[in-house]
Amino acid sequence: MSSTAPGMNCGRLHVPEDRTSADSPEISIFVIRLPARVNKGHSPIVYLAGGPGDSASYDTGWWLNTSLRDAHDIILVDQRGTGLSRPTLDCPEFDASVDEDPLAKCRERLLAAGINLSAYSAESMAQDIADLMMAMELDGANIYARSYGARLALLVAQQLPQRVRAMVLDSAYTGSESALENAPGIAWRSIQRLFADCRTNVACHAAYPELSGQFSRAAAALDTQPVEVAGMLPGFALRLDSESFAILLRNMLADSNRLPYIPALVVAIAENAVYLTSPQSIAHVQESPDLDSHSEGLYFSALCADETALTSSEKIMASAEGLPAAFHPLVESALKLLEDCDIWIAAGAGIKVEPPAHEIPTLYLAGAYDPIALAPGALSASPLIWRRVFPHLGHGVLEYEPCAEAVVAAFLANPTETPLHSCLLDLRPPAFYIGNNE
Repeated sequence: MSSTAPGMNCGRLHVPEDRTSADSPEISIFVIRLPARVNKGHSPIVYLAGGPGDSASYDTGWWLNTSLRDAHDIILVDQRGTGLSRPTLDCPEFDASVDEDPLAKCRERLLAAGINLSAYSAESMAQDIADLMMAMELDGANIYARSYGARLALLVAQQLPQRVRAMVLDSAYTGSESALENAPGIAWRSIQRLFADCRTNVACHAAYPELSGQFSRAAAALDTQPVEVAGMLPGFALRLDSESFAILLRNMLADSNRLPYIPALVVAIAENAVYLTSPQSIAHVQESPDLDSHSEGLYFSALCADETALTSSEKIMASAEGLPAAFHPLVESALKLLEDCDIWIAAGAGIKVEPPAHEIPTLYLAGAYDPIALAPGALSASPLIWRRVFPHLGHGVLEYEPCAEAVVAAFLANPTETPLHSCLLDLRPPAFYIGNNE
């Protein structure tokens, strides 16, 4: 990390890898504390990244510059197995194209290093965070959690409700349902919403008046013959078949910068005019970061422990009922991941995320097109829980929308009051890219 700030502190919390074993080796949890810039003395914000497997320290640059740091210390926690915590469960084997079976090779290497893959679970990560809050004497801390981090936040709130002042859960994966089982259906509902919003957008509907039908034609065309879509980046072409098309659409729905280009991409394929004039990257080519932001091993250890208890191949196959054929590759992808879980780790017992012992004010931030997040469900049945939906966003709200920062700031200032801000009135669905049809 190249960014620094006056008073920034870094440290490590040492905890047992396996709290059920008296002979367990210790592991270390990496922590960064960024001091508040202006109004000191307010309750800090503890940031829990998602994934599972994402690194909180990788996002230091964003947290250095957010307006939320004006009034709050920011505490970034690299969950066990991620980022700069040690050991890391990162799998460079996935980046080496020569490896025919990167999952098995990574597992073999980590086991040979003496790492207990079953110890890297949601319960263990939540207990680490609870231990950290007690070690740092954080009384009345706020928790901001993104995606899978929301599950950890709820587990921490179960363990230490008296120490959690308020929670902001962004694009929440609560863990109350199976992600693998529900993911294809969530993605399909998101794309249907996008089609509906295009119909009500004058420019989008004029350019793509039969978007839903063109989607069906594009999917059928790719099922017969893969295509290369050019023009997304200079000198770059993306090869698409029916499987990669479904995965690309889901990823574009999640990425708020790319989702406005979905209608143009669908129509280009349907009309066999697969050239887009946009200089934007639909394929999303990412520069190599200084720090690997995602730990594949932690992803499998944490997710698989829950998914093997929550679902089955039969349930996942049943989830395909009612989905168009174009989205069946997402079902196949979920089945493959469940098979990978059988390789990686023994079946988990699953955990139940329950409301904390007393009500904690909680703000849910949601993107209207999010193809990943699971609904809050029964956890939202409280007068101190609010949900704000942002009509132009996908997976991840706070990092994309300044209005969300204003809403969160207002919420943290008075967490028992309805979080409102005038900027919410100005939010609209995205301005879809029109391209050659302008």
